[in-house]
Amino acid sequence: MRQFKMSILILLLTVASTYAASHPDFTGQWKLDLDASDNMDDFAKSQGASWVEYKLIGNMPVTQIITQSENNITITIENMIKKRTEVMVPNGLIEEKKNEQGNLMKVRSFWSEDGSVLVTIIDTKMADEKPGQVVIRRSLSQDGETMFQDIEIVPEKGQRFAAKRVFRKIGVTRDKK
Repeated sequence: MRQFKMSILILLLTVASTYAASHPDFTGQWKLDLDASDNMDDFAKSQGASWVEYKLIGNMPVTQIITQSENNITITIENMIKKRTEVMVPNGLIEEKKNEQGNLMKVRSFWSEDGSVLVTIIDTKMADEKPGQVVIRRSLSQDGETMFQDIEIVPEKGQRFAAKRVFRKIGVTRDKK
């Protein structure tokens, strides 16, 4: 009986370590590299930003502080104007949340089939009040020091927008779970 319990324990530890190793660990502090990133003016315009807002957004330093556990990923996004925190559960299930304007969004996060990309799909209203999707794909460079964030805006009708943002790792958070 004791040998059976030990075999089960070893099996569980093996499965847990395989799961953890199959996904990149985004834990850390990430600073936006504006020079390596695409211009976000068109994105800001598509979301109804004024000229002043989109010029400011496009040149503003952004830091993302990410803490990743087995069950969720917490991302705190900071810039000179505001700070907001999002918690994602990458299980593929739809969660209803409200955006900063108070509109209802349906958010779904999951790992890509090969486990290397964190995908978030947000069904929401665009600036023109028509439905659309925002798709965000996060991945890491091979050395884990650069995070790529591919953003795609898919309005129900109209022009799609895509941009790549590049973040450089500047530290690791201490409270990793």
